Amino acid sequence: HLVNLLTTTETLVAKEGRLRAGRPEGVWKGYSEDGSLTVQGCYVRGIRHGRWTRFANGGKKAVEVNYFRGRVHGLAAWYDDGTPALQARFENGDLAPDWKVWRKDGRPLPASRFAAFARPASMRFVPNQPEEERSLTAEVVGSAG
Repeated sequence: HLVNLLTTTETLVAKEGRLRAGRPEGVWKGYSEDGSLTVQGCYVRGIRHGRWTRFANGGKKAVEVNYFRGRVHGLAAWYDDGTPALQARFENGDLAPDWKVWRKDGRPLPASRFAAFARPASMRFVPNQPEEERSLTAEVVGSAG
């Protein structure tokens, strides 16, 4: 299972949102040291619910994930310089096998290249080396089953 698709190495220096009964409620935003918006999403009774977006330097969308009652559910997308790089679907926190990945020139990569990710797994996305086809790579770091 993916624990947190919106993990960032940046330190959030400010969070903006409201609390109800001591728990986050409604839209929350996180800002980096330079004041730029880093993450935005919604809480319902202290649990992530709805669309969450992480932004890269310059304000471009880096990751967009949907949550349903605290679990990743529906489409999740990773972006490279604001353009789609990878799209995956989740069902109640489990990764579905139908991935879509695009090269920098916009052409899709064959689905067979990502068959290893068809099972639920914990993953992290890391920058590729310059010679790679994409600037994002998935690494399986643990299996859920």
